[in-house]
Amino acid sequence: ANAELNIQMLEKMDGMSYSVISSTGSEVLKGELPFTGTAAIQTDSLQPGIYFVQIRQNGQTATSFRVVVIH
Repeated sequence: ANAELNIQMLEKMDGMSYSVISSTGSEVLKGELPFTGTAAIQTDSLQPGIYFVQIRQNGQTATSFRVVVIH
C-alpha cells in the first residue's frame, strides 16, 4: 500500500521546503516543495507514530503541524 502525505501549495511561492521530524526530534525526511501544485511525501519508510511537519520558506519556518502515521 502506498502511504503518502500530500501538501498542496495554494499560492505560487518560491523557496519552499519541508522537514518531517520524529517525536524524538530527529529529522527523518526532508525535501523541496513545488512552486505550485501538490507534493506527495512518501511515508512508507516511517515507523507508526506521531511526527511534526515543518514547512519553510527561504529557511524560515512558515508553519508546522502534527501528523499521525498508521500502517
